Amino acid sequence: MADNIESEQHDLLPLGKSEISTARRGLHQRGLELIGNLTKQNRIIYFPKDHSIGNLYFHGKEKWVGSDENSVPPSQKLDARGEVSIPSEVTYISLHIYDEHPSRLLPLSQLNLGDLDGILISNGEVDDGELKHVGRLTKLQDLDLSFCHKITDYGFLHLQNLTSLRSLGILGTPIGDRGIGHLARLCSLEHLRLDMTRVSNFGLDTLKSFSSLRSCTIGRSDTVNDAGLISLGQLTKLENLALYHIKMSDVGLSHLRKMDSLRSLEIGYTEASDDGLEYLVELNNLSTLKLFGTSFTEAGLTRIKNALPNCSIYLSRE
Repeated sequence: MADNIESEQHDLLPLGKSEISTARRGLHQRGLELIGNLTKQNRIIYFPKDHSIGNLYFHGKEKWVGSDENSVPPSQKLDARGEVSIPSEVTYISLHIYDEHPSRLLPLSQLNLGDLDGILISNGEVDDGELKHVGRLTKLQDLDLSFCHKITDYGFLHLQNLTSLRSLGILGTPIGDRGIGHLARLCSLEHLRLDMTRVSNFGLDTLKSFSSLRSCTIGRSDTVNDAGLISLGQLTKLENLALYHIKMSDVGLSHLRKMDSLRSLEIGYTEASDDGLEYLVELNNLSTLKLFGTSFTEAGLTRIKNALPNCSIYLSRE
């Protein structure tokens, strides 16, 4: 009996400090793994059971719903109907709403604030009041309301708290100066499309509030001219700018010459000429210049090519 006790005592030798530390680390690691496995469970997003409101797409953060949806594999596209299980590894979820059901955007009022990262609405019947359901999703990063022609300046009041928004498309909406003013708090905004809107020179002054803006498109507007480009010229972080079908002359181009961060510039169907190109030679970081249907000549292009040898320049007369 004594021999057995002595044997057991030898088996219970005390651990050294290093061995205890190693054992603790092992337990800690196993604990983290267990917690990780628990948190990696698929999450559920709840949509109406009786009808679909659109398509869900999930992919990496480098792509969002505004990209070519036809290129998204079927395995990354789900019907926004009923209980939708989202794989735990998904980092970005966007919703393309095409539903013409009378409830339209109402189902968004039942979502958790972080359920969606991006929303594209392809329903021209959506009106001001319905945007309140979008405005409550304060973690939204990307929003495209292009061609929602029933949305007025008042509707954009509902979006003023979307301060995480990084991309906004309002192409073809009747937003005006007051509407763009409602969005002045969107300081995280990086990409903005303002084509075919009612925003004038006065409204463009609001863009100075978007201190993170890197890409902007303004076009098909008879309310924007050279004076409005003064505000654009103060967007020092802007990297990509497209201007087309606006009342811009060489004077307007002169307001862009201090935009040192510009890497891509597109100018189409304006009154600018070779003289205006002279102002662009100061844009040392410009890598792409595209000119469409303008009055530039080959001689003018040659001069700017010589001044900016690292810039790829394209000219189309169409």
